[in-house]
Amino acid sequence: MMNDSKSSATVLTEYKELFNLIALGLGLLLAFGLGELVCRLAGVGKPNLSATGPKRLYVPDSDPEIAFRMRPDYQDFVYGAEVRINPQGLRDRSYSYTKPPGVKRILILGDSVAFGYGIPAEDTFAKQWERRLEPLQKGRWEIINSGVPAYTTVQEVRWFEVEGRRYQPDAVVVTYIMNDPEPVHQLAANGTFVPLPIDTFYQDLVKLFPKTIMPFPGQSYLSRYFNRILLNFHPNWKTFNRRLEQYFCEEIFATPGWAPCQAAFRRLKQDCAEQNLFLLIAVYPTLFRLFSYEQHPFTPHYRRIQQFLEAEQIPCIVPFDDFQGQSVDAMRAYVDDPHPSAKSHLIFAQRLHRELQKRWPDYTVPQPWDSGR
Repeated sequence: MMNDSKSSATVLTEYKELFNLIALGLGLLLAFGLGELVCRLAGVGKPNLSATGPKRLYVPDSDPEIAFRMRPDYQDFVYGAEVRINPQGLRDRSYSYTKPPGVKRILILGDSVAFGYGIPAEDTFAKQWERRLEPLQKGRWEIINSGVPAYTTVQEVRWFEVEGRRYQPDAVVVTYIMNDPEPVHQLAANGTFVPLPIDTFYQDLVKLFPKTIMPFPGQSYLSRYFNRILLNFHPNWKTFNRRLEQYFCEEIFATPGWAPCQAAFRRLKQDCAEQNLFLLIAVYPTLFRLFSYEQHPFTPHYRRIQQFLEAEQIPCIVPFDDFQGQSVDAMRAYVDDPHPSAKSHLIFAQRLHRELQKRWPDYTVPQPWDSGR
């Protein structure tokens, strides 16, 4: 009987242990599921579910200052978003070069940020801005997005001189990004960029970037979120950020691309003045450490470019205050990629709307952004 009692007690204990393990497993699974749901609802930790780059996006251009353009009528799924290029080589609907009567046009110059890497075309700041104007002043405004991934300031300005002015814009808004003063890449016969010395810097940076620790980083928001937190404790992380800050705040202004960048801005200013076009350079802040402008690591770069533009009497804004306090994850299309999200594009569009209200008399849209909703 005692053996039977011991046997029953042992079995009962084993069942309890098994039950506890199952309960623990279910609890962890539930916690993970809730955490994943919260991260998805909050938009934090979003992984890049499709890391496919644009395989055939570019075609060469004979002008060395343009070097390449986007392939007309190109379609692909790029970095998680569908991309359609119109017959004129823009990620936008098609426009006639002749401006319709009664219409005012704003031409956006820029690179992959204006282009909208990682988000649908309709979520770019150009198209969100245009949609906002439609019910206020129906049919009177067209905002043309000519952003091309990997373009520098030199390419943007030269494209405007050759092609952009044919659209008869009334205003030109340049989206400036920190790597815009770099030299222009040329396109190789196989459609890839011919390597430049600066590419070695980025290759060395990639080697420093810590590997992911948590499982399923390509599928789980929660996993990506925790991986980003764990990065802060990796010894390479400080070195990685220090090299970025040193390059973008100091070294980039010593690259061969800085002088042509300055010259391009001067040409654009003169061109717009001669054609009586409103011009604004809008610096898109890097989406990192958004809690304070003074503590933002790339503030010295913004001040340097702003001082140059102000000395040249070229209108410029650095709208960091609009992003201050925002969640970095919510501002990015993907947690590991600084390209902006749809929400970030919306904030940028709202700021441009307010700036043109203050600076450009022809921008006859008196209503604040939220009116009429």
